Amino acid sequence: FPSSAIFLGPKGVGKRTIASCIMLSAQVGDVMEVVPGSEQMDQARSISSFLSLKSSRANSQKFVLLDNADELSEPAQNVLLKVLEELRPRTHVIFICHSSQLLETITSRSWQYFFGRLSEEDMQAFTHQNSLQVLPATYQAAAGSPGELLRLASEHDTLAAATAIVHSETSRQKWDLFFELAELDSDVLAQIFSVALRIVKPAMYTRVRAAGRGLEQNFNKKLVLQKLLLT
Repeated sequence: FPSSAIFLGPKGVGKRTIASCIMLSAQVGDVMEVVPGSEQMDQARSISSFLSLKSSRANSQKFVLLDNADELSEPAQNVLLKVLEELRPRTHVIFICHSSQLLETITSRSWQYFFGRLSEEDMQAFTHQNSLQVLPATYQAAAGSPGELLRLASEHDTLAAATAIVHSETSRQKWDLFFELAELDSDVLAQIFSVALRIVKPAMYTRVRAAGRGLEQNFNKKLVLQKLLLT
């Protein structure tokens, strides 16, 4: 396995899972997993210190798994660039990225592996293998991401509400939905609107998007729902 690797692709398509499998199959002595936070320079220096030390087990490999690496600031990336330039033998860094935001000097020193979205046929096979019970709209909402499919499968209410927004037609259905959604927190509504955007008909896309933006701007929740459902 290369000293530095970048796993690039959408969220939920298996990048972290594959990285974990690679580490399990290797003779690994020490592993450090990092998710960028508010103290990124300290995190980058910790990675440098970790990789500069010998492994706790003879002839074993050391791995750093850096999740959401595209959220790293440029100064933190520059610290890691120095780390890559001075990597000891049998040490490895895996950058897990959802977008191409790493410095060119890092990407040029790393092997890049691209992960794509799954086809609907593969998603259905994944559902069968994991014995999942999902709504018909789940595949469209998951957009080829097994991770998102698992999340939606565990949040039936969110997907059901999003589906109701898309398919409510009669005045009675819309009023019932209005009163039901008005009782929810704005954060929950925002999640419902986000899912609805993936399955909504083109004619309604603009209205759902506007509703989501209204919540982001702290508009009155009932007015947002009224404009979406009742006008």
